[in-house]
Amino acid sequence: MPVATCSLIEGFRRQNEKAGIKLPYPEKIAWMLFAIMIAGLMKQKKFIPASAGTLQTDSATFGVFLLSIIFILSVLSLFVIFMAGPIAERFSLK
Repeated sequence: MPVATCSLIEGFRRQNEKAGIKLPYPEKIAWMLFAIMIAGLMKQKKFIPASAGTLQTDSATFGVFLLSIIFILSVLSLFVIFMAGPIAERFSLK
Protein backbone atom coordinates (compact mmCIF):
# COMPACT_ATOMS: atom_id res chain seq x y z
CA MET A 1 0.00 0.00 0.00
CA PRO A 2 1.32 3.47 -0.73
CA VAL A 3 2.43 5.57 2.22
CA ALA A 4 -0.31 8.17 1.71
CA THR A 5 -3.02 5.50 1.77
CA CYS A 6 -1.59 3.88 4.90
CA SER A 7 -1.44 7.19 6.75
CA LEU A 8 -5.00 8.02 5.67
CA ILE A 9 -6.32 4.69 6.93
CA GLU A 10 -4.37 4.95 10.19
CA GLY A 11 -5.65 8.50 10.68
CA PHE A 12 -9.22 7.28 10.16
CA ARG A 13 -8.71 4.52 12.74
CA ARG A 14 -7.18 6.89 15.31
CA GLN A 15 -9.98 9.41 14.83
CA ASN A 16 -12.60 6.72 15.47
CA GLU A 17 -10.76 5.43 18.55
CA LYS A 18 -10.59 8.94 20.05
CA ALA A 19 -14.30 9.42 19.50
CA GLY A 20 -15.05 6.01 21.04
CA ILE A 21 -16.66 4.75 17.85
CA LYS A 22 -16.16 1.08 17.04
CA LEU A 23 -16.47 0.86 13.23
CA PRO A 24 -15.24 -1.83 10.86
CA TYR A 25 -11.93 -1.14 9.21
CA PRO A 26 -12.10 0.94 6.00
CA GLU A 27 -11.01 -2.08 3.96
CA LYS A 28 -14.04 -4.03 5.15
CA ILE A 29 -16.33 -1.12 4.37
CA ALA A 30 -14.88 -0.94 0.84
CA TRP A 31 -15.53 -4.65 0.27
CA MET A 32 -19.08 -4.30 1.63
CA LEU A 33 -19.78 -1.41 -0.75
CA PHE A 34 -18.30 -3.42 -3.62
CA ALA A 35 -20.65 -6.34 -2.83
CA ILE A 36 -23.65 -3.99 -2.70
CA MET A 37 -22.68 -2.48 -6.06
CA ILE A 38 -22.44 -5.96 -7.62
CA ALA A 39 -25.88 -6.82 -6.19
CA GLY A 40 -27.31 -3.64 -7.71
CA LEU A 41 -25.87 -4.50 -11.11
CA MET A 42 -27.34 -8.01 -10.88
CA LYS A 43 -30.74 -6.56 -10.03
CA GLN A 44 -30.68 -4.38 -13.15
CA LYS A 45 -29.80 -7.33 -15.39
CA LYS A 46 -32.51 -8.24 -17.87
CA PHE A 47 -34.13 -11.65 -17.28
CA ILE A 48 -33.73 -14.05 -20.22
CA PRO A 49 -36.14 -17.02 -20.26
CA ALA A 50 -34.89 -20.56 -20.79
CA SER A 51 -34.65 -21.74 -24.38
CA ALA A 52 -33.89 -25.01 -26.16
CA GLY A 53 -30.15 -24.58 -25.65
CA THR A 54 -30.34 -23.96 -21.91
CA LEU A 55 -28.94 -26.64 -19.58
CA GLN A 56 -31.44 -27.20 -16.77
CA THR A 57 -29.83 -27.36 -13.33
CA ASP A 58 -32.49 -29.68 -11.90
CA SER A 59 -31.87 -32.55 -14.30
CA ALA A 60 -29.71 -35.67 -14.15
CA THR A 61 -27.68 -34.38 -17.12
CA PHE A 62 -26.48 -31.42 -15.10
CA GLY A 63 -25.55 -33.67 -12.15
CA VAL A 64 -23.55 -36.03 -14.34
CA PHE A 65 -21.86 -33.12 -16.09
CA LEU A 66 -20.95 -31.45 -12.78
CA LEU A 67 -19.61 -34.66 -11.21
CA SER A 68 -17.55 -35.47 -14.32
CA ILE A 69 -15.94 -32.01 -14.31
CA ILE A 70 -15.14 -32.33 -10.59
CA PHE A 71 -13.65 -35.80 -11.18
CA ILE A 72 -11.53 -34.64 -14.14
CA LEU A 73 -10.15 -31.65 -12.22
CA SER A 74 -9.36 -33.86 -9.20
CA VAL A 75 -7.49 -36.38 -11.36
CA LEU A 76 -5.54 -33.62 -13.09
CA SER A 77 -4.49 -32.12 -9.75
CA LEU A 78 -3.36 -35.56 -8.50
CA PHE A 79 -1.37 -36.15 -11.69
CA VAL A 80 1.21 -33.59 -10.55
CA ILE A 81 1.63 -35.39 -7.22
CA PHE A 82 1.99 -38.79 -8.87
CA MET A 83 4.67 -37.49 -11.24
CA ALA A 84 6.68 -35.77 -8.49
CA GLY A 85 7.86 -39.10 -7.01
CA PRO A 86 9.58 -40.51 -10.10
CA ILE A 87 11.07 -37.12 -10.98
CA ALA A 88 12.51 -36.68 -7.46
CA GLU A 89 13.85 -40.25 -7.53
CA ARG A 90 15.54 -39.61 -10.87
CA PHE A 91 17.36 -36.55 -9.52
CA SER A 92 18.34 -38.28 -6.26
CA LEU A 93 20.11 -41.15 -8.08
CA LYS A 94 22.88 -38.94 -9.37
